[in-house]
Amino acid sequence: GLFFGRLGNFINGELWGKVSDAPWAIVFPGAGPLPRHPSQLYEAVLEGLVLFIMVWVFSLKPRKAGAVSGLFAMGYAVFRFAVEFVRMPDVQLGYLAFGWLTMGQLLCVPLMLATVSAISLPGAVFCIADATESIPAKRKMVTQSIPAYASFSFRQPVTTQRIAPVTAAVCSG
Repeated sequence: GLFFGRLGNFINGELWGKVSDAPWAIVFPGAGPLPRHPSQLYEAVLEGLVLFIMVWVFSLKPRKAGAVSGLFAMGYAVFRFAVEFVRMPDVQLGYLAFGWLTMGQLLCVPLMLATVSAISLPGAVFCIADATESIPAKRKMVTQSIPAYASFSFRQPVTTQRIAPVTAAVCSG
């Protein structure tokens, strides 16, 4: 989905990169006469293909609950943060600080921090649970009717087995 979304941005000539003299730079209609980084393609490759392959290969072995979600979250945040250096900031916002920090980078920071916290704090997991799963009596579940919502919890994982269908669950205890 991320790959095709960024490919759509490229086809529509939106969200282009900074002016560049790289041999693969492109002149975008509406972006002026100078060639620019095709940042949409960088994001399509990194956030789409590379991240998909990383998560797919990582998920081939059984992992602790939340490990695959954590890898995806961190990979997305790191790749997005990096590509923002060659992408033009939103016109209405510009750079937010230091002459280089964009809104995209700023929004990646909480995702990176949450992922690092979830990985480094004992018992913290990203959990996705099936609302029909038998849940220990001591665990309360608050379900929402949106699919595959990853929540942040400082509790033990609800389940480590593969289940379907998936319903959003916020774990609290």
